[in-house]
Amino acid sequence: MFPRCAVLAAATLLLGCDSTTAPPPRTVLDFDFRTDPSGWRAAFSDYPQGREADVEFVAGERDLPAPLDPGRALYHRGVNISDDLFMYFDRPVEGLEPGAEYRAWFRVEFASAHGQGCAFGVGSSVFLKAGASGVELAGGVDDQGVIRLNVDKGEQQNGGANAVLLGDIRNGAPGCEPDAPFAAAAREVPGASITVAAGGTGRLWLFFGSESAFESEHELYFTRLRVELERVEAGPIGPYPSPGPGPPAPGPAPPRWGR
Repeated sequence: MFPRCAVLAAATLLLGCDSTTAPPPRTVLDFDFRTDPSGWRAAFSDYPQGREADVEFVAGERDLPAPLDPGRALYHRGVNISDDLFMYFDRPVEGLEPGAEYRAWFRVEFASAHGQGCAFGVGSSVFLKAGASGVELAGGVDDQGVIRLNVDKGEQQNGGANAVLLGDIRNGAPGCEPDAPFAAAAREVPGASITVAAGGTGRLWLFFGSESAFESEHELYFTRLRVELERVEAGPIGPYPSPGPGPPAPGPAPPRWGR
């Protein structure tokens, strides 16, 4: 069995200190990137194979820009070159019940430069998603020559079996001014959840990011992620998810940290 205290080690969150007790049936993970954005990987998918450079992907830890309150954040930027682009951060969580199913709810806090009045374009056509998987996220080439993920995040404004659609990236500021400053916003959908099985070692991969349906660049600062996990099955349900990714076809993994 797994211990109960939360410990961050080697970029993997371990749930659960008493080795004789099972993980609690309900767990809340609160990642405040303003004080600690470490431990997350950045990547992107849904682009034509061989055109990685055209996406101009940049991601990493950054200071929040004025006029936002001082602090750190996870930042990403990229250019949608083909009517679709998914940019995301992911990390593993361990110490769950091996093979058990978990229901997961998500809340994302972020900052964008797109106000509520932006009814057309980037603000209303880029969508926030958050999810979880029993296998590590990886990319492969589909039969159209596009790099796709090996998990079901849904396409554009739709969620999938592994991800919840949280809404678009418009912030709480009124209007839609060019070169507007960044403003904070939050997205959650009460009642919207996914159900996912932990791997055979009790591991889940958490991920969140933005999916663009508009051919243009966009950039975001992420300041917080809250994940609530509730165990559905108390014991192994098997078969466990494969410990390795299964891309649709041989191909490169999604590019990681851009600079």
